[in-house]
Amino acid sequence: MAAAESLNPASLSIEQLAKLLSQAGGQKILPAAIAADVAAGAPANKNGSLHLVRYTAWLAEQIS
Repeated sequence: MAAAESLNPASLSIEQLAKLLSQAGGQKILPAAIAADVAAGAPANKNGSLHLVRYTAWLAEQIS
């Protein structure tokens, strides 16, 4: 992600979220994995974008 690129954490594309999580976690996250999560019920905005906090909360719920 370019430093000048502005991200809205409430409206990230699957690709942006994968890149952001990969950079933050030090582990490669593929867009296909996030798309599979959405297909499995992860919350998405009406336009198909994802909210960072809602998505991570959904992930935490799946783990517990």
